[in-house]
Amino acid sequence: MFSHHHIFFVNCATLVFILFVCTVIGRQLANLSPFKLRPFVKFYLSPALGLASIILAASLIGRLTPLGESLTAPFAFFALSFLALGFERNFWKTLQHTALISIFALLCATPMLAQLFTYGGYDAHNDAFTYLAHSDWLQHHAFGSSIPPTEITPASTQVSMYQTQGYRMGASYLLAFFQAVLHYRWAYSIYPSVILAALVICSLSLGLVISLTVTRLNRIFCLGFLSLPCLGFGGLTFGCLYGFFPQTVGLAMGGAVIFLFGAVLPQIVNRNFSWPKQFLSAVLVSLLFAACCVAYSELIVFVLAAIVLSTLTYTIKTRQPTPYLRYGVMCSSLSLLFINIELPRVIRAIYQQTQSVVGTPVDWPLTGYVVHQLGVHGGAWDIYQWTKEQTNHPATVISLVILFALAMAIVLYKRRHTRFLRQSVMLPSLITLLLFSIGILYFRYFVANPFSVGTGQSWSQFKLANWSSPFISVVLISGLALLFRKWKVLCGLTLAILISTLVHYNIDWSKERMQHVMAYYLGVPNLEKFYKDTRDHIISKCENRSIYLDLTEVNHKFRQMLSLFLADQKLISDWRGDGYIINSLPKNMRNGKPALGDCLVERDSVGEKFIKITTIDGHEDNIIVSAIGGYDREQDYDHFWYWVKHQISFRFKRLFSSSELTHTKLYFKYFTTGDHTVTISVTETNKKQHVFILQNNKAGDLKTFEEILDIPPSQIKELRVKSNGAAQQLGESDSRLAAFRIFDVKVTPWG
Repeated sequence: MFSHHHIFFVNCATLVFILFVCTVIGRQLANLSPFKLRPFVKFYLSPALGLASIILAASLIGRLTPLGESLTAPFAFFALSFLALGFERNFWKTLQHTALISIFALLCATPMLAQLFTYGGYDAHNDAFTYLAHSDWLQHHAFGSSIPPTEITPASTQVSMYQTQGYRMGASYLLAFFQAVLHYRWAYSIYPSVILAALVICSLSLGLVISLTVTRLNRIFCLGFLSLPCLGFGGLTFGCLYGFFPQTVGLAMGGAVIFLFGAVLPQIVNRNFSWPKQFLSAVLVSLLFAACCVAYSELIVFVLAAIVLSTLTYTIKTRQPTPYLRYGVMCSSLSLLFINIELPRVIRAIYQQTQSVVGTPVDWPLTGYVVHQLGVHGGAWDIYQWTKEQTNHPATVISLVILFALAMAIVLYKRRHTRFLRQSVMLPSLITLLLFSIGILYFRYFVANPFSVGTGQSWSQFKLANWSSPFISVVLISGLALLFRKWKVLCGLTLAILISTLVHYNIDWSKERMQHVMAYYLGVPNLEKFYKDTRDHIISKCENRSIYLDLTEVNHKFRQMLSLFLADQKLISDWRGDGYIINSLPKNMRNGKPALGDCLVERDSVGEKFIKITTIDGHEDNIIVSAIGGYDREQDYDHFWYWVKHQISFRFKRLFSSSELTHTKLYFKYFTTGDHTVTISVTETNKKQHVFILQNNKAGDLKTFEEILDIPPSQIKELRVKSNGAAQQLGESDSRLAAFRIFDVKVTPWG
């Protein structure tokens, strides 16, 4: 059992360990906060402060030295940890604190932990590939050392791209740092615990604002409220599950600096808050701000704007500009000091992100972005995107209930408690949320649409809705907590039922979210073990030879994973269809050509027969380069097939041409959904065509087409198969229309 769920147990333990260390370090840093705020900062922000210090340390070390090959990273880690423990006066209280946070963390981590337990892995068929490649590479290289073009590999293209383009690296340094400290060979094994730590820390930091806004709120119930953003469909959960690693770390740091600044803001003009005390609190604000800069620099524009506008608001209100100006100079100077050599990269990253159009279209009405902010609507590739199809949906009721609960809190406590919307501790959060909302409207109505669908620059709208998650959660949870104070027993019971229900459904949702991945890895019970075993299998068969990966089209994400686990091998492939790799790969490597005797890795079937490994001898089947006109390729343990509505066109290429190969065998199976005539057209490279007409096809009768062609296999360019019959719906639960189904297309040298 442990072997099957190895990655689950390892990441549970690693998550608890990371949070323990971050909390221990952060508790000592929290002593720099103002005295009245110290208990709240110490409980809710200690993990964020600890994580910020580790991010900055990892960024400096990772830029200058290989994290995995030197003792610098472990020494820095244990020095920080033992130094913090040495200054801890109440070790028992620290253990209680970390134990409570650990329980909270495992609850918040349910969406991803459920995937690890069920599938022995997670979805890395997204941007996670980039950060895994960074982390593995940083174990043996310093980021400051550029990669010569002759030494670039498919995996290291991700590093080369970030070196040349100047993108932010803070989150990648963090992942590589913990990979080095805990001595993991593969970043894939530890990635979940690091991104989950950022998710938990972001959610926990909301508690600073809520505990200062809603006084005398029991911490256990407060933690229950704080778990809700992690168990819903908001930007925090989406980013964690779909590879938005820098965003998740950046929101943890950016949210923490906004919340802490809101708490410190009214203290600045306090006569008892002398400039030395201001300096100490400025250290904490600057630490979090700097960590946000190096982790997710594009968020800084909004964070900085919210801080400046909040400060101006309070300056006008108090008419005392000098203390705020002095505090601003302190924070600015300390932030520059903490960012240090990463400053040029931060500036360049902000410029690059503002100038580029990236992402995919998100075809939602405006209400879709609003309810995604509320956490009751799935993200761009997530499940539960109910505004795309209908507005009369159960989630509409849930959204209205949330808003009604907040409105009830405001009405019931109109005279006494609605001050929380005007309190300084809430002010920066509200301004940040307002800026994001204005940004959504701007990108929707004032920016041209670069995509074929959607309104305006929809991807930017979606990202801003994602970023809103922590800040709108502060307002919503504060309102719900006010209701809790009125009806403690009822609301406590409701909260317990709600959390239990969300945990139950998150386990089911984890399966839905992984369906598109596991549909490809059909028959694979444990993803992490499968990747490692596949590496060992390929290396044992190929014996130090070059490896040609014939894994294009639908297989290209699996090919990316192999490029990670085979990064120390010489890999050759046609990378031209891979947008992640192709642009940073030298031109002579983009369409690699194998040599006789090289290893050939192909997709075979599923389960134990997932890949086929052979030696290239010139007699291989032609490679299917593309299949146009059919639905996506499907397969089971023995066959692959395409459903086709009218016509499908296959294009081929050969690895080697030989004058000895003069004939070709064309083979496939098919059946029609009605009494149709099927026409087969084979096109040579000289445009000469060979046509075969297959009549008397009865619906559902499986037939085999096998023909020896007097054509060299290297001359076959295209195979086109079409039906003259009407397409029919495949089933009640499958709305696709198809006229026929074609199986196991093979073009093989003959004779």
